[in-house]
Amino acid sequence: TGLGAATGANLTLDSNGLVETSLGGTRVFINGNPAPLTYAGAGQVNAVVPYEVAPDTSANVVVVYQGNASAPFAIPIAPARPGIFTHSGGGTGQGAVLNQDQSVNSASSPAARSSWISLYATGEGITTPPGMDGRVSAYKGAPLPKAQAACLATIGGHTANVNYCGEAPYFTAGVLQVNVQVPDSISPGSSVPVTITVGGVISQANVTIAVQ
Repeated sequence: TGLGAATGANLTLDSNGLVETSLGGTRVFINGNPAPLTYAGAGQVNAVVPYEVAPDTSANVVVVYQGNASAPFAIPIAPARPGIFTHSGGGTGQGAVLNQDQSVNSASSPAARSSWISLYATGEGITTPPGMDGRVSAYKGAPLPKAQAACLATIGGHTANVNYCGEAPYFTAGVLQVNVQVPDSISPGSSVPVTITVGGVISQANVTIAVQ
């Protein structure tokens, strides 16, 4: 409680086009590094862990609202910890997925077998080239940062081809896009399970896509 204003504030960009680290009077520091904020309200703050925070450690987090700092609390930091975004926002059910034709995957708009889909996730860890905190990615000729760790995927329990695993264009750094081919051997359905694995760590269970 008391993490921010009663009316939540959404992501804004600073004069350099980077995601603000101060939002509605709220700031978050992770091992002393200011974290980009995508939402800040009285009961919830969404922050992106800065790239400067070393993996395989425990990091101290402090939330500051209108100059008043919380007591530090510790969180574990892993080299990678993939999590697929979902429509519900709760981490289960229909995944945040675009079909090959850029339509939103759903029961009424399923992906075709053998087609390519884009999964949206987070937790890829260190990238090559190095990621920049708060940057909004865009196609401008320069290569997009890709996950250093190996990236795998399964759909319906079958191994799926991956041809891209890196920063999602037009999103803030920390949003991962994984382009995956739907295996033609799987059974169709509106709730086909999907997972990604980054650096040997598998994403959460009970995330699904629709396949025709």
